[in-house]
Amino acid sequence: TMRGDEVMERGDVVVTNNRIAAVGEAGKVSVPAGAREFDGSGKTIIPGLIDTHAHLHYSGLEIFPETKWEYAANLAYGVTTTYDPSAPSLDVFAQAEMVEAGLMVGPRIYSSGDVLYGGQQTDIFAEVNDLEDARRQVRRMKAYGARMIKVYQQPRRAQRLWFAEAARDEKMLLTAEGAGELATDLTMAIDGYTAFEHSLPIELEEDAVQLVAKSGTYYTPTLIVSYGGPWGEQYFWQTQTGAHDDPKLRRFVPHFFLDERTRRHLWINPSEYHFPTVAKGVAEVANAGGHVSLGAHGQLQGLGAHWELWAMAGEGGSGNALTPHAALKAATIQAADKIGFAPDLGSIEAGKLADFIVLDANPLQDIHNSLRARMVIKNGE
Repeated sequence: TMRGDEVMERGDVVVTNNRIAAVGEAGKVSVPAGAREFDGSGKTIIPGLIDTHAHLHYSGLEIFPETKWEYAANLAYGVTTTYDPSAPSLDVFAQAEMVEAGLMVGPRIYSSGDVLYGGQQTDIFAEVNDLEDARRQVRRMKAYGARMIKVYQQPRRAQRLWFAEAARDEKMLLTAEGAGELATDLTMAIDGYTAFEHSLPIELEEDAVQLVAKSGTYYTPTLIVSYGGPWGEQYFWQTQTGAHDDPKLRRFVPHFFLDERTRRHLWINPSEYHFPTVAKGVAEVANAGGHVSLGAHGQLQGLGAHWELWAMAGEGGSGNALTPHAALKAATIQAADKIGFAPDLGSIEAGKLADFIVLDANPLQDIHNSLRARMVIKNGE
């Protein structure tokens, strides 16, 4: 259920409208008369996956399709909620409303909108010379509909601190891009950021582990594009040789996209990959009481979230990685908490929104079973 370490061997879940009305041991839950029943005998039910670094945009630029394939692919693979930490404001908030209104199929869509960028050579440069400038930028994104804003490479620590204060004043969550700079990431953890995006690029010693863990800042490592060496994405294209011909992937992902990545790619000696070292550091932060969450970076819509999940659980040879249960927590309840939705999402509990996946096999026994979805339920449907 992701309520602590609770696992029910046989359970009943009752859904009324779009909320979970009750969950408990089989036969001990009150079921309303006339309820429609689904038999999940032999299946495993987990909460819907939440991708907290999901790039789904930079495509139509105000031309809204009836179906956005990136949305459909994620939902088909059990990703029921996403947070995009860098997306065109003019696209993402309107399309999120279309999903909520039932006009477009997809997961729940949340976003920072345009990042608050520190580089001047760009049309999304956010000039911040004092606290009042930071407040103006935060209020601007809040008015668009952002719940968590993204500070991207503001070069001076003073600027990042102004953003932290402005976000607190406006009751906004705040994440940032570290760009593989360990010192920058650690200062953001010290300075009160809700989260930072991407990997700490080196093997972590105990001082860094304890600092990140005790700060309470969410660490979203995006192992699929991990800094410090060849990306996890390259490892999976190299090892998951059946991806090109997978019927589900071919249904939801354009053929040209798959051809580009599966028919020709670099071969890298497995010992060269660095993401397992990063995954070890992620586990150390989590085991020290810190917060980690899943983010698949939009490298491969839908299936990429599972690759990220598997990497967090030790795929690629990492020793001391997250256990399957801990990795699933990072993809569900902890991910919900990062983006401020733990009261409504991330676990199978009475009162929460009815987002869950019915799997044909148990991912606690083999994390790769996360892919074996029989049904995806989002918002009670």
